[in-house]
Amino acid sequence: MHFASHSEKYLPYLELLLERGASMNVLNNKDDTPLHIACLASNLKAAQLLLERGADIESQNQNHGTPLHCACHVGCANIEELLLNRGANIESQNNSEQRPLHLACTHSSKLPCAEMLLDKGAEIEYEDDEGMSPLTTALDNKNLECVTVGLHNLKLMEILLWWLIERNLFLFC
Repeated sequence: MHFASHSEKYLPYLELLLERGASMNVLNNKDDTPLHIACLASNLKAAQLLLERGADIESQNQNHGTPLHCACHVGCANIEELLLNRGANIESQNNSEQRPLHLACTHSSKLPCAEMLLDKGAEIEYEDDEGMSPLTTALDNKNLECVTVGLHNLKLMEILLWWLIERNLFLFC
């Protein structure tokens, strides 16, 4: 199931396995389901098929990452949109207490994912276990495109200013 979920060219095999009763929520050694793998591989057709057949949209792997975390991690906005339209929890947390927006803010190539999460109302002030908000994650990763999007939001601007103040005070003490 996991191998068949990885590439679109194996979609007929995935369909056959599902028709023959294979579990769509079977776990691999990292507790990933086939839906996690489809998301990590940006395989939209496999993700659609698995969701149509009842795959668990909120399943968590060993890192407590959900399929939405996986889609945001690789910057696949098409799958992210599919998951959000199917009711994926926009505020789910992984082991590092990161939410999907944190992962979408790590690189400029993931900007469409970050924008979509912001449009859907993702919380912008939440901090992970290292005290990083999505905006400070973008700053830390030198993701200026994401920071620029954040500057259009007054609350994000306030977070940015406090982050800069704290960082500068730390440097001068």
